[in-house]
Amino acid sequence: MPELFYERMEAMFKELEIELEDTDDKEKIKEAENFVATFTPQKEPIIIE
Repeated sequence: MPELFYERMEAMFKELEIELEDTDDKEKIKEAENFVATFTPQKEPIIIE
């Protein structure tokens, strides 16, 4: 994504007073009221035989 997208998203979250926390802790995610999930594509293709 272009850097401008991230800058605008950050400004929007700040304006709405939304705090983001980056975590992989599954227990912390389960206890959260809500969360945003992002997925990073794999660099190697998945081969189905």
